[in-house]
Amino acid sequence: MNPSNPAPDAARELRQVHLAMLAGLVMVGGGFAYLVQTGGALDSSPTVATVVTIVSMALLGLAAVVLRPRIPARRSDEGSHAYWDALPQRRAVVALWAVTEVAGVLGGFGYFFTGVVWPLVATGLAFATLVVFRPSSLEGAA
Repeated sequence: MNPSNPAPDAARELRQVHLAMLAGLVMVGGGFAYLVQTGGALDSSPTVATVVTIVSMALLGLAAVVLRPRIPARRSDEGSHAYWDALPQRRAVVALWAVTEVAGVLGGFGYFFTGVVWPLVATGLAFATLVVFRPSSLEGAA
């Protein structure tokens, strides 16, 4: 192996992806909240807001109930780096985070387009879900 080009650290890279997703939700939620407060929502439709909120919450349920159980805990004899180097764990974690992120962004769009607060609540729940499903809790190291 070339010492000037070391192998990537999968655990560190996944932590960075996780933090980027959290920052993205903060920016989406904050940006849309600012736009609604300063320029008003595009259409105040409680029906659209309800549908968007239900879809966002369904995606969060899918992430928590279906995708989360597919991520195995780290074995006691396995180091953090070895755990995150395994491709099945990385794929499952990225799928979990991506679905959660989509739920949060969808909620932000719902709030922006309707001005109704419920979709923004779904964005907050998506943020909380990402915090709960952080890398250390997923590997069982809490």
